Amino acid sequence: MPSVSSKSPFPPPPEFYKLYGGVENEREEDKTNEKKNKKLLPPLPPLIPKRGETYETFGATHADPSTLLAPELLSKDPDFPFQKLYAIVPQNDEDEDKKINAHKTEIQNLNKQTLERFAALANNLQNAPSRTNERIEEIALLYNNLHHLLNTIRPLQARETVAFVLKEQIEEKRKALRELQESLKYNGV
Repeated sequence: MPSVSSKSPFPPPPEFYKLYGGVENEREEDKTNEKKNKKLLPPLPPLIPKRGETYETFGATHADPSTLLAPELLSKDPDFPFQKLYAIVPQNDEDEDKKINAHKTEIQNLNKQTLERFAALANNLQNAPSRTNERIEEIALLYNNLHHLLNTIRPLQARETVAFVLKEQIEEKRKALRELQESLKYNGV
């Protein structure tokens, strides 16, 4: 004989349901009341933190990354508050192939440095465990630089992708036009 369980088939609602008011006991005419409607609105989102302030997500407090490094190591780019480890590629260069090749070289260099730091981290785990945090911070900085460098390539990548798709569409339309012309010639029209 199966045992009777005291568990509910559905979990209780989250605690923030109280912020939305008692909807289940209201009549339709009460719902039109402005005060009730205001009570049913969700709370406003938190304000965007200013540079240097801490913020909270999913219950964990985070510090602004620009406060974690020494100010003299930070780049002048406000969107990238970390030390840049790659050479700045000129943005006004007309030749996009030079830009892509320069980015490619920098990405390869950062990738090699990341592998070297990872090998050093593995070595430090065995020989000098006290230096592991330093190696982890170096790897994190390298990954942030890689991420930023890849994001600077995205407009070039998008432009090249659009050009490729348009060329493919033109080729498909030309092929369809050729097939149509051949079928017209074949049918004697």
